[in-house]
Amino acid sequence: MVDAFVVKNKNLRTEDALATLDPSFIKENPDFVSSYKDINWEDINTLNTVLRNIEQLLQRYPTPNHNIKTCVEIIFTQILARYPLLFGYWKKFVAIEYQFHDLKVSLKTLETATTKFPNSLELWCDYLRVLIVNYPQEDKLIQAKIQQAKRILGNQFYSHPFWDLVIGYYSNLKRTEELIETYWEIVKIPLHQYAKFVEPFKKLLISNGMQADIKKLEKDVRLNQTQVTEIWKFESKIKQNFFNLTPLNENEVRNWQFYLDFLILNNKPNTIITSVFERCLIPCCFVEEYWIRYVEWLSKNEYGISDIIEVYQRAHKLLPTQYKNFRTHFVSFLKKRFKNDKNREYIHDVLNELLVALLSTWQTNSEQLMLMQEYLTLLKRYEYPSSIDMSAKEILSKQSTFANFLEGIISNYLNQKNSSQQHMDSTSELQAILNDMNLPVVCVELIKMTWLVLKNNIQTRKYFNHYSKISVLRNSTVYSLTYYKFEKSTKNFLKLNKFINELGNSIFLPTSVINDIVQDYRTFFLTNFNITEYRNLDYELIDPVLLSHFKVNNPQWIPHSYASIDSNDWYKTDEFKENGHPGIVSNRPQITNRIFDRDNKLLFRDNKALSAPTFRNLEKINQSSKFKDFYTDDYLNAK
Repeated sequence: MVDAFVVKNKNLRTEDALATLDPSFIKENPDFVSSYKDINWEDINTLNTVLRNIEQLLQRYPTPNHNIKTCVEIIFTQILARYPLLFGYWKKFVAIEYQFHDLKVSLKTLETATTKFPNSLELWCDYLRVLIVNYPQEDKLIQAKIQQAKRILGNQFYSHPFWDLVIGYYSNLKRTEELIETYWEIVKIPLHQYAKFVEPFKKLLISNGMQADIKKLEKDVRLNQTQVTEIWKFESKIKQNFFNLTPLNENEVRNWQFYLDFLILNNKPNTIITSVFERCLIPCCFVEEYWIRYVEWLSKNEYGISDIIEVYQRAHKLLPTQYKNFRTHFVSFLKKRFKNDKNREYIHDVLNELLVALLSTWQTNSEQLMLMQEYLTLLKRYEYPSSIDMSAKEILSKQSTFANFLEGIISNYLNQKNSSQQHMDSTSELQAILNDMNLPVVCVELIKMTWLVLKNNIQTRKYFNHYSKISVLRNSTVYSLTYYKFEKSTKNFLKLNKFINELGNSIFLPTSVINDIVQDYRTFFLTNFNITEYRNLDYELIDPVLLSHFKVNNPQWIPHSYASIDSNDWYKTDEFKENGHPGIVSNRPQITNRIFDRDNKLLFRDNKALSAPTFRNLEKINQSSKFKDFYTDDYLNAK
């Protein structure tokens, strides 16, 4: 049997469920096979098709063999691991497990369902009903589960089926004391069917000689009636209270917002507010603004750190990977708490796990750089901490150890990358998550530690000389900017001029970054150079005073780059035709006998009137500009 979520095989979610089936079975059941292969995880209809085919399959094979059972269990596990809020799938899975195995196995699956989807009223009622009917002797277990369910969903507006079950359980056992306590709880909760509990409670009080409590009961009922009336205007507009992959109607999304606003502004009990938040986050599971609002409300109302993190982690598992705002919010929350909270070890473990998970799923360059920087900061503060209570020698030792650790990680990564070894040696967690996109951050961290903390400029230059030979580092913005700042700090104009000249030619950075560097360097050079240094400049390199502006918006420009072009043919160059607008080519008319191109001494020598201007491309004056598709011409056609 495949336990749905306590699975040794961590790759079960991506495993091919059909792998163990016989070829003859696959051939005989093409609809079932194709429905599984055609699953679109963002389309609920494809999942429903799989479910229908499973039902038909089990009708065709009422006593399936082990391979068929395993296949079906893997499919349900994959679906429910990704979407645990699909309570209908849980109910079907429980029924199938009962068919495949026995009551004990199906009950275990049902218990798992209440763990993975704890706010499901239907699943909890099914679970408690099976426990009470089939295991009446397990009184302590049943009592514990009732209390657990009460904490989770007892305040839900439509939780009367749960309370019916609890009252029935205590009534059958003739536990009057627990029964009375339960009724007192119910009449204070704004339930849709609160009134059905009033008369039975009155009879119970009278039969036990507690007529004096009738007035208190009537007062509580009136207060409860007022609460129900207040919230009914919101509850009556809720049409979809279940999870679905299709977006929720915008009117319903706003209704939940107004509902929560009303409860919070009117200072309703926290138990009611949390209950509505939890209900809201079932149909609004993919509305990350509500998750953010929930955790912020929990923080303001001084809930425990573990309660808040539990909600964060739940949302992290439920929200699709493209929802990054909430996860960034989660990282910020943990960073803040890590600095100030006493539970540093617990918060460190959560933040560390989160960063590692995000590094494996967020694949843009900027995200990888940001996450790796957060990871290194956490690693340094937790594994190599320093404080004012430590001696200077101890602090220096910690920083040196951290720098040595980073150097070892980088060397190991580069050595394995250059070797024929297919898989990286993940002897440390950092080694396992290191890749070409986030490598520059680790190298920069090592360089900054060596340069700014350990004050070792010689070793810093050795690192730059070595790492600058690696294209993924040389073409990294964060790495190149660090190198530029280092050379500025040493005022090494020879190195700086060479670096500026290589920008756009052997060092490829975004044009906006190159523009900033070039403009900054011109100001820096004018402020810090002397005339001797200027005279000794290599004229093959760019002149930072006179020529650097040519490189702005034209990163590949270098001195003498147009020396081979005849001055009379300048109008044929792309730069002239595009006129500062790459991709938009215009053959605009030009005067071919311009006055300022002639020798001034000969201009009026013969006292003749100047000739009328002559033109080139005059016939193209009304011609539309041509648009050059660089993506198609230079990228797609080059493949």
